[in-house]
Amino acid sequence: MPGIWHTPAVRRAPLVLWLLGACAEPEGSSPDVLADTSSAAPAPWPSPCVRAQPLTADGQRLQGAMAYTKRVGAESWVITPVRGATLVAGEQVVGATDDRGCFDVPLLDGIRAEARAALSHFDVTVVSDAGAWSWPVAGVDVLVDEPYAAGAFNALEGAVRVDLSLGALDPDLRGAPLQIRWGEAVRPACGSCFYFDGFTLELTGQPGDEDAHDDPVLLHELGHYVEAAFGTWSNPGGGHDLEPAAPAMAWSEGFATWFQAWLRGQPDYTDLQPSRIYQLDLEATPLIVNGVVPEGDPSGRLSEGLVYGLLWDLFDERLEDDDGQSTDGDGLFRAAVGVLGHPPGSVADAGAPGADLLDFLRRLACGSSVSVSAVTESFGFPWSSSLCP
Repeated sequence: MPGIWHTPAVRRAPLVLWLLGACAEPEGSSPDVLADTSSAAPAPWPSPCVRAQPLTADGQRLQGAMAYTKRVGAESWVITPVRGATLVAGEQVVGATDDRGCFDVPLLDGIRAEARAALSHFDVTVVSDAGAWSWPVAGVDVLVDEPYAAGAFNALEGAVRVDLSLGALDPDLRGAPLQIRWGEAVRPACGSCFYFDGFTLELTGQPGDEDAHDDPVLLHELGHYVEAAFGTWSNPGGGHDLEPAAPAMAWSEGFATWFQAWLRGQPDYTDLQPSRIYQLDLEATPLIVNGVVPEGDPSGRLSEGLVYGLLWDLFDERLEDDDGQSTDGDGLFRAAVGVLGHPPGSVADAGAPGADLLDFLRRLACGSSVSVSAVTESFGFPWSSSLCP
């Protein structure tokens, strides 16, 4: 994504990576990387933003940069810009950080950066049990290094990435406001989950399982928000795994897992947990996910693993592909979110009730040049053109 300072995680501890750049650099330039392995805590952080002029003696403007320490492994971190955060002084909004984390605001007392943003397609606020997350802007180089506060700004970053992806659907779309609940005291029974009623996402803050720092988990749950706010929400809710499930459940969970991988450009799902690392490989799904129950019934129960594996195989034109089939990621995204049309229900629902894989395949392949037969056959899904309207 443009403007993100990022480097692959280095799996040794302790390690902090400083990613330095300049706000005046052209789009797409690569920042320098400085690694410091002497301490697990970041040292003072030089501002990556170029100031138009030195801070004036009468203190008219405050120009600087804001970043946070993003966890990318059990003991690895990268410094990442805070994008889109709202800067306030008291109750007054005075500005926001830009795509490189830079800010230029009036120099007032008590400026704070809040983990909320009015994005192009939806508004988002990250809150804890104590209220909205914020961080003091007390100088020109602002580094959020407390892990839970940093997690709040990583949750905001996830929303920014999702917002940018929504331009593939319709630049004028607006969705319901989203609230993300996150903090050490947030311990939902589901682990981390999205609630359709209220458009609320909860991320567990259990020590060792801080999901606001796990991008695959965060973006998976944000994928459910996309379904609900911009597409068709048919997910019945409840626990799920790779076992055959109702078509609407399998579709929703499989789509959300594909969505996070598509945004990240990596065919995996990783969740750091206290006693294990939970991982899924979208390119090497186990054979147990293939097929439907009963066999040969396109409306039968199926695994979410079949859904995300099939979607990734249709998408992975940039990678070595063993099935010879691929399609544009934006096209897949549009078909997936608009599976039953805009507004939802304007396209006939086929097979089992609600949005599911059969509806998606009909929307993607019927009346178009996209061929899905090789991929569906490889996963044992009983698709044929006779299922088209």
